[in-house]
Amino acid sequence: MTATDSLGVPVNHSKQFEAKGNKLAQSPQKNKTVLHNDTKPLPMPKGHQHDDSDVFQHEFSRNDVRGLIHSITQELKIKGVKTPLVLLAFRPKADDHKLTEFLATVIPNGSLPAKQTIIDKCVKNTDEFTLVAALKYLWARLPMNAIVGWDAYDSFKKLEQRDNYPKKAFLEFMPQCLSSPSHASIVYDFLDLIVSFAANSKDNQLSGRKIAKMAGIWAFHGPPDTVNLTKSRLDPTENTFVDGLRDWLPSADAMFHLLLSFLRSMLPDDHSTKLQLPRTLQALLASNSYPPPDMTYSSTTLVSVPLVTIKTNVMSVSPMEMLNRVPKVLTFDNPDMFEAKEDFALLKSLCRSDDNILNKLSSESRRIIEAMCQKPKDSALKTTNNGDGVKGIAG
Repeated sequence: MTATDSLGVPVNHSKQFEAKGNKLAQSPQKNKTVLHNDTKPLPMPKGHQHDDSDVFQHEFSRNDVRGLIHSITQELKIKGVKTPLVLLAFRPKADDHKLTEFLATVIPNGSLPAKQTIIDKCVKNTDEFTLVAALKYLWARLPMNAIVGWDAYDSFKKLEQRDNYPKKAFLEFMPQCLSSPSHASIVYDFLDLIVSFAANSKDNQLSGRKIAKMAGIWAFHGPPDTVNLTKSRLDPTENTFVDGLRDWLPSADAMFHLLLSFLRSMLPDDHSTKLQLPRTLQALLASNSYPPPDMTYSSTTLVSVPLVTIKTNVMSVSPMEMLNRVPKVLTFDNPDMFEAKEDFALLKSLCRSDDNILNKLSSESRRIIEAMCQKPKDSALKTTNNGDGVKGIAG
């Protein structure tokens, strides 16, 4: 009888995946194409400029941080997957100071993690909000700023399609599409964590679809180079919400595809074996075709909201200032100027009889906007230069 974990997933699932990745340890890494952007953005408003020395920036080697990422992932599966909305930004219980202390302990010199025994002890004593923040911190500093990467995904799609989408495609093909065993380990932990959250969606209030499509930004860091470059990539002074949404859609689609593929690889080989996946994951597979279709602006999974684009030569000092500009630039003399009657009615209601549009927002929306407007606090996490151009942490 095959042993399974708390999700009903075979315990050798990750071992199979990593074993295939280890076979490729000696293979040359694929060439990566980096999109360079030399266009300078608008200058930051006065009062919101920071000294670069207060921001720790570094690219981590996958081999160096795979153990740290694995330890955090396993601990989150134990104590974080049922916490409501824990993956979202600006949670009330998130504490930047705790994140600073955690990073200074597990990455004491800013580039190389501490010994695994120290990491495991620190991780076990750290709350789930700090662990999630630490994972995001590490994911964003992997090579190419991406966990998976478009080259790997495109190769996987071609191999999967060539063999007519076999049930075990993720286990069979994905490891050979990744650059190293460490890359395979990080990708597996990433999907494993997303599945764990999806299995507990009733508690954490985040469905598998929502989590996967939100996680696209960490998996791919923007759209593939094959997508027509939007102005937001060519000229950051001309970006709009629509440009950002258009850039996000490909990564959201790709991540949801990978999630379904990961789940399909957990299905038993024959119909006589009892399916042990949680019902939420079974429902996710049953309610979606495979491979899943790409989203469009007309997709039922997208919520339509009114969009106001303000073109200006002077950046707003804060999101609050930007929102308060909206009533000053909109006029409601002609309803036909709006995309829909619903947009006209909603915006008119928001902008009417009150100069401060923030008073019309929910308490949760105001809380998040206020958190976005807070200036970075003094941190013990300072950067140092060790003489070879590499920045690190000075504690």
